[in-house]
Amino acid sequence: MNFFLDDELITAQLLSPEGISLAPEQINWALELSQQATTEAERWQTYLSGLALLGVQEWLQQRLPDLALKSDWLPGRNLSVTKAKQAALSQQVCQLQIGEFRLYLLLTDCLEDPMVAIPKAIVDLTEFAADFYLLVEVLEELAEVRVYGYLPGSQLIARAHQQTPTIQFDPQLDPETMLLPVDQFTHEVDTLLLHLRHSDAAALRTASAASRSASPHSPLSPSPAINVGAWLRNRLDQVAEELSWLLLPPVAFNLEGAMMAMRSARSPIEDLDAVITELIREHRLEISPEARSAYWDFQVGTTALRLYVLGWALASAADSPEWSLLLVLGAQPSTHLPSGTVLKVEDAMQVLAEEQLDQSPYLYAQVAGTWDEQFRVTVALPNGESLVLPPFAFNPDAIDPRPA
Repeated sequence: MNFFLDDELITAQLLSPEGISLAPEQINWALELSQQATTEAERWQTYLSGLALLGVQEWLQQRLPDLALKSDWLPGRNLSVTKAKQAALSQQVCQLQIGEFRLYLLLTDCLEDPMVAIPKAIVDLTEFAADFYLLVEVLEELAEVRVYGYLPGSQLIARAHQQTPTIQFDPQLDPETMLLPVDQFTHEVDTLLLHLRHSDAAALRTASAASRSASPHSPLSPSPAINVGAWLRNRLDQVAEELSWLLLPPVAFNLEGAMMAMRSARSPIEDLDAVITELIREHRLEISPEARSAYWDFQVGTTALRLYVLGWALASAADSPEWSLLLVLGAQPSTHLPSGTVLKVEDAMQVLAEEQLDQSPYLYAQVAGTWDEQFRVTVALPNGESLVLPPFAFNPDAIDPRPA
């Protein structure tokens, strides 16, 4: 998945951690910083935190060079540490800021471990509150750091406050340490970069504050949305363009040639025509002739997928206009969709549709709502890998500031 326009992002390998090699002077700086801690255990953790900080700084410089990382612990700053900060120096080093967003680094030394240990303080103390928690693998012996995934602050706090908490204690660990399953993190770090560039930090903090009040429902995190309504004007909005979506011509509903088109799949529009025609015939779906569609080729792990999306306005009361969203998930040419793949659609409160692949070559889901409703889509593979897409919105009247 490619979220930004620069060539490095477009050609990046997706959904796999990217290794950042650290130079000897960076390692020496982390060692120097660690000497400020008061105990041997804290010195080790501070050393790893320092390596993670420098690795993330390098990673950000490669991916979004126009966004600066701010931290009190970067090289060149005074490393004199007050007594108040010595006791939890490693946690202080894990705090940083990118643009308007506060981030906290969660460290692991082995991503094959299904659980990651996190300090209890980041759940209990507001001074460690972050907009995003970034999971970083620190391979100290290889002098390498890998950015693995992220979790919005509101979701981390909500998981700690669930009736059956996702975040749990382990009696064999330090009582100030908690465990969080690695699969709770969104592995697609390009989505985080999209947040850092486009999201509203204040809105994210409002959601996080609500989660800290132990609300039983965790709302969808504020996120830049893909405006399906713009497709009706034969345009892609900025978010869709940066994600490399491709707009398609109107669907033909070719009933006679449907199966041949499906077999040959000579082009994305022929492929979609075949699937839509089958859905209309076999499942009696009603699709407006005014519907417009686009598709997105992406990967989850090593699985190459293609998502078709159609949107259209529904006949409804003028004071409460509604729209419909139809999603068709399949595999890219010469590949197949793994059996057990799940396509899930949610609104701000609940799961609206959840389909699991059995024998069919594709999955589909259809939902509807008012124009002010957005829908979040998750694709999950049977091996546990998953991807949460930016939400889909419908605002045909939105003004696009870019030139036509």
